[in-house]
Amino acid sequence: MHKSDPERYLHRNVDDWLKRASDGAIALPTFQRSYVWDNDRTAQYLRALFQDRPTGTFLVLKADSGSNLPFNARNLKGLDADTGRTEELLLDGQQRLTSLWNALGGDRAGEEREHRFFVRVENLSNLRMAVKDVVFFSKSSKNGRERNE
Repeated sequence: MHKSDPERYLHRNVDDWLKRASDGAIALPTFQRSYVWDNDRTAQYLRALFQDRPTGTFLVLKADSGSNLPFNARNLKGLDADTGRTEELLLDGQQRLTSLWNALGGDRAGEEREHRFFVRVENLSNLRMAVKDVVFFSKSSKNGRERNE
């Protein structure tokens, strides 16, 4: 491991994690369980994240890109990236990173998301946004506006 690697991981922001997953630079080893969090759990995680509460860590295994991975790799649920470009395997944090992708990662090509997450803030005029809540709406509900409240 290069001396600057721990520093790089400590300062990776949400956008960096999402971009790396989207590009296929980070993937899951195939022995990882499937994604299991529901929308309520995702909303709780986002609430904690936006309110600067402890949210857990990510554990990654740096690997040689391409076919020299120590384990077979697969994408996060909802992503269709090239795992041949994988540089890191996510050993812990799949539920958190997949939830971030599903809530914040942008629309997939030609596919509209089933759920949309929204952040409620106290006052937009403050420099520090006080997040009041995170809610989601489901497209498949009877009126299209069912939410987790």
